[in-house]
Amino acid sequence: MSRPLPNRITAAWLIGIVIAATLLHRAGEANELSSEITIDDALRILQSESPRWAAERAQLSLAEAEIIAASVLSNPTLSYNLLQLGQVANTGAASTHQVTLEQPLLLFGQRGKRIEAAQAAQRALRADLSARFAERARDLHRVFVDLLGAQEKQRLLHDSLQEMQRAEAIVRGRAAAGDRSQYDVLRIALESRALANELATVEAERLEAAGQLGQLLGKPGWQPRARGDLTPIDPTQTADVLWERARARHPAIVAAQRRIEQAEAVVSQARRERAPEIAVQLGLMATQAEDSLSAFIGLSTPVPILNRQQGPIARAQAAHNVAQKEQRAVVAETEAALQRAIAVSRSRHTAAAHLAQEVFAHLPELRRMAEESYRQGKSNIVDLLDAFRSLKTLRMQYVEQLVGAEHAEVDLLFAAGFSAQSHRGTNP
Repeated sequence: MSRPLPNRITAAWLIGIVIAATLLHRAGEANELSSEITIDDALRILQSESPRWAAERAQLSLAEAEIIAASVLSNPTLSYNLLQLGQVANTGAASTHQVTLEQPLLLFGQRGKRIEAAQAAQRALRADLSARFAERARDLHRVFVDLLGAQEKQRLLHDSLQEMQRAEAIVRGRAAAGDRSQYDVLRIALESRALANELATVEAERLEAAGQLGQLLGKPGWQPRARGDLTPIDPTQTADVLWERARARHPAIVAAQRRIEQAEAVVSQARRERAPEIAVQLGLMATQAEDSLSAFIGLSTPVPILNRQQGPIARAQAAHNVAQKEQRAVVAETEAALQRAIAVSRSRHTAAAHLAQEVFAHLPELRRMAEESYRQGKSNIVDLLDAFRSLKTLRMQYVEQLVGAEHAEVDLLFAAGFSAQSHRGTNP
């Protein structure tokens, strides 16, 4: 049977209120965030406020729990036995009561090896988390550069639109004086509209980059603007110097080395576990009918004849072999990535510098000459529009070259084991 209409209306109102409150709460959180951030601000938020990074760091509590578990000793065992006389003749005690307390003892260092293995696993996890954070920081830095590039494109397109509007005013003035036709006015007006549409497209690119930045930082609804400039640093250090640093400090290489150390600790633990676990027994025996009370002490230990930890030792040795091969693969891949990043970075910097010196610096003069030529009647509307299109295209190419050079620098920082903050001279 369906609910009455007033109840359904009330339920709909309640759902609407809850949704509105949630949206207002998220909007309030977004407003509390700064509308403009630097790359250092973004990396700080990633490290201290990102929900994803907080979830990954929470894995450390599992490693700490493993250390606690490895350090705990075995509980003693308390047992009670009763021996009651049956139907045969009583030749001694009618009842015998036995209470035994047994405590396993790790006399051959098994507990210490277990703790060492758990601590090695914790160090390996910390190194792995550092490597993951470095990758996240690289991805974040690249998106930040994309946002800077979109903002710079916006600025340059806005300048181009203003220049086009000034040129449109010149064309309209010449047409009003009867020196030019309305065709020229229509052509340049359409060109201005096309440029305005391109500006809207770049705004969509900026929103996309800003949204990706908010997503990586776990800040829904946040659309920040990037504060900084596209001035990539020309790499001056040689490949050998960068590789020596990367070999010692690159997070992925350090993590691979920590996994080897963890595997070595597990091998050592497995070998130590071959030693038997000796149990000390203390007990009392009481008899009735022939009253007596006796105390006894004893030892028990497994005899390692059939099972001498062959399986765990073989498994630990195989894991150690895998870790060694993985470390060699990571070193080789990191060196290749560094060489590629150096080559790409230098090429990008050379192209950007050439475009800045040989082309971009002359764009204002080109614009002035195009306007002057049209004003004096030496060129037509097609020539003027072609000049403005060339100006806009060259500006966009220059920004793309700068963004490419910045991306190459980010990849080089990551491949060399640098953090963005330390390379920029701020506190890590």
